Amino acid sequence: MAPCYTPVNDQMAPQYTPVNDQMESMRIGPDTGTEDSPTVCVLGCGPGGMFFLHALATRRAKLLEEGDLAAATALPVVTCYERTSSPGGVWRSSKDMHTKQMASTSRQATKNKYYKKRTNKSPTDSDSDSDPEISVLSSTKKSAHHNGETEKECGSPNMYEALWTNGCKEAMEFFDYTYDEHFKKELPTFLPRKHVLEYMLKRVTLKENIFEKVSFDTTVTRASYDESRKKFDVSTVDNLTGIVSTKEFDKCIWACGMNGKPSIPTASIDILKEGKFKGRVLHSAQMGDFDEKNVKGKRILFVGSSYSAEDVALHSIKLGAKKVFISLRGDTGAACEVSAWPGNKVKLFDCTMPCGVTEDGTGILLRQTTWNYDTLKYEFDPSSEPTVVKDIAAVLFCTGYSPSIEFLAPSLRSPIPYASNRKPWKLPADWKMKPNVLSDHFGEVKPAETMYGYEGYVKWNIYRHLSIDNPSMMYLYESTSWPLLDLDVGAYICLAYVCGDKKIPSRDEMKRKNHEIRLAAMDIPDFRYGEDRNYGDCEWPTDKNHWYNDKTSAGYKLYLKESCEYGVRIIAGDMAEGNYPVSFGSFEKLNSTGEAFGNLEVKDSLGRYELKEDSADSSWRTFRDCNPEGYKSIFTGIPSIAFDGPWMELDDEGKIPKAIV
Repeated sequence: MAPCYTPVNDQMAPQYTPVNDQMESMRIGPDTGTEDSPTVCVLGCGPGGMFFLHALATRRAKLLEEGDLAAATALPVVTCYERTSSPGGVWRSSKDMHTKQMASTSRQATKNKYYKKRTNKSPTDSDSDSDPEISVLSSTKKSAHHNGETEKECGSPNMYEALWTNGCKEAMEFFDYTYDEHFKKELPTFLPRKHVLEYMLKRVTLKENIFEKVSFDTTVTRASYDESRKKFDVSTVDNLTGIVSTKEFDKCIWACGMNGKPSIPTASIDILKEGKFKGRVLHSAQMGDFDEKNVKGKRILFVGSSYSAEDVALHSIKLGAKKVFISLRGDTGAACEVSAWPGNKVKLFDCTMPCGVTEDGTGILLRQTTWNYDTLKYEFDPSSEPTVVKDIAAVLFCTGYSPSIEFLAPSLRSPIPYASNRKPWKLPADWKMKPNVLSDHFGEVKPAETMYGYEGYVKWNIYRHLSIDNPSMMYLYESTSWPLLDLDVGAYICLAYVCGDKKIPSRDEMKRKNHEIRLAAMDIPDFRYGEDRNYGDCEWPTDKNHWYNDKTSAGYKLYLKESCEYGVRIIAGDMAEGNYPVSFGSFEKLNSTGEAFGNLEVKDSLGRYELKEDSADSSWRTFRDCNPEGYKSIFTGIPSIAFDGPWMELDDEGKIPKAIV
């Protein structure tokens, strides 16, 4: 029998006490450095900000160990601003944040009074020139409602207390602090959120207390770049005292994360309001308020098909939901990849969006959608008849997030990827797709005159975290399926450029290299499908006997492998660029470690596909209950182990409650 996972107890878990009263001594940035040391402003102390500070601390420790005090002293002088009272970004839970903020409520109220006197607005208000596309949070308070009352406004997105990872832990392990070093025991493939946060916090403080460089409870109200002075001006307000200040820096790293605030489809919200829907309306960011009393025995509708839809659907079943419905405007997404749900309690309505409310205010009308190739948006199909989903207690929008960038000057804000950044582009006249797993089916497909130009792994205005137009501005966020590794590698790249280890390429060179990486994606069916209309319009395999329609077949595994390895190849190139201590090979060719890492995502995907509705364990099995065989650390070789019982029965700590035992 395989050994089972026993989570760390409170005594074993690393204890990090973030700010509040004791943080006062850490509110001022470091005064080390020389006259020639570059000054760097890091915006945000989530994983990206923490990893950059850790990369810097690691370099300093190495120089000091080598006795090179001069080089250690000449390192960049960094100040990090964090709006909340503790590090971790979205990995903190809403419960954690509520506990921490209670301690400073009175001081916060005093601060708001001072701040409004000076500016006539609160520190979280957007600047007047903010992009309306990203200012969705302003509509939350007036739109989300419960029985006619205003729902709690979405604040800074945090994970809910009971969240677990939806990707294997092996893709989140750090080379310089392994799971074995931290937990000192074998672990299952998936972990509770809180244990990953503890692991991250312990790792980033191994070399020094990086949080001495962080000004917590500090809201950045404006960040701009003065071309004549070659300096960044960053204005902040202290959330506790109301003191406003402006400092200048040589470099600026935006590390606020792509999940800055909820993206809320106001049109759908308005439909529910106008129809006088009687149930609750929330965003997945508010899952902390979505407890058992709001879920048990009830029918719930989720809108969206991302990983958050999958997460909250499983969590709702765990809390006792009677039935979960998922409306998705297309036919792709994480929720679509799940071939079976526990107890068959989830029903998907693909290619639909809410279009109305039943007369009694308890049901939702869903109408079919179509893709408009001219506007590149989903629209209602006027010829379709609405589907009625009756007796809905709550509608929860799993519609993703948008980054907090309203405080950035327009020139610094524009490189951040959005649909509006789409730039149609052309393939070379003599381009031909390389042979791939679907070549025999499609043959040679003539590409469209122009590609859509979406921003996926490659951005139009960013090259390896550098702003192409202003390389002194950097954007540290994830682009691949492995966010923590992506951010850690990105932190090393940013540090390499800040310290001058790597020469910043010319603008033309950055664009050329980006184009090469984008062009390579066109040889992969999954990516070309999203860029080339001609390829997307082709008849994909429909024969049920074709390997493409058997997601457990060897052919489909190879199809997944081609797609997954492209992202790993990008990380491999970034590792080499940033002198990262781990190598996956190169963008052109992965080494054995890179190939092993790519296989992890293939196995993750298969865990969802291999679920069976008619299996003996279908009442409780989820992708997290996968066979741990094949999952092992790429650093220590230690394999994953099985849970102590079904994931549906585990509590927030990963334990089986005594009442069940």
